[in-house]
Amino acid sequence: MEAQIHRLVSDFRSGTLSRREFLKRAAILLGGAASANALLLAATGAPIQEVAAAAGALNGQNTDSRPVLADDTIETAMVTFDAFGSTAPGYMARPKADGIYPAVVVVQEWWGLDDHIKSVVERFAHQGYAAVAPDLYRGKVAKEPSDAQRLVMSVQMPQALNDIQGAINYLIAQPFVQPKQAGVIGFCFGGGLAMMMSYKGQNVAAVATLYGAGVDPTDADLQNISAPVIGFYGGKDTSVPAPRIAHWYSTLAQLGKPAESHTYPDAMHAFFNDTRPSYNKATADDAWTRVLAWFKMYVPVEAF
Repeated sequence: MEAQIHRLVSDFRSGTLSRREFLKRAAILLGGAASANALLLAATGAPIQEVAAAAGALNGQNTDSRPVLADDTIETAMVTFDAFGSTAPGYMARPKADGIYPAVVVVQEWWGLDDHIKSVVERFAHQGYAAVAPDLYRGKVAKEPSDAQRLVMSVQMPQALNDIQGAINYLIAQPFVQPKQAGVIGFCFGGGLAMMMSYKGQNVAAVATLYGAGVDPTDADLQNISAPVIGFYGGKDTSVPAPRIAHWYSTLAQLGKPAESHTYPDAMHAFFNDTRPSYNKATADDAWTRVLAWFKMYVPVEAF
């Protein structure tokens, strides 16, 4: 086994093995997701305290924002669903055990339905949700910012909102989903779309928007918000102007609508994405904990 571990780490460090594939192989080799995450940290030179903490990460609720490997407690699959005249694909994960679960829709960044977004879907499944991330790019994933910009500019906003609504409708039609509403969470480009779903969507139980760019709801839009909204922003992120954020949430407070805003002074854009240099673990962990608490309040697991 030692030789296999050395080869696995060597392949990962050389770049011939993706992070996701490394975790899958490590889990098989070591017998579980916690050990796989610990080995990943060790492979990237993390302090021994973090490695030890990761080894016990699955004891109780995991509020660490890093990915939890898909294992035999959840099932994952690519699915298709109706999106108002179009057939949209999506990545789904849910607990494998028979039961009734609340629903969450995860909306991609401008990169597309990549491994990071899939891992977020899996994290929600580990927390007791049935989750789907619609593939707004229909199978295309950007590797470079120029590709991401080209793809995001090709998106027709009405169709993107239809895809998200289609994912909601698909989830709440499943016999294992209750209530017949879904939480919506989005990041960057998807964070803006998630915000829009709070006033344009149907059967939306709650929204979490993380550094949601490309959206500027009017006061009329804010008046029409029907789902509780929690937002997370980086103090060093210029893509979402601070005065705009302040206006949104002060207006929502005046309207008496459930809403919270959290700005992290030292965080950049995409602070939650652990595959990017902008990742800020402390900030991401805090945001993840608050998202779980928000959805626990408005899209509760325990009630079902």
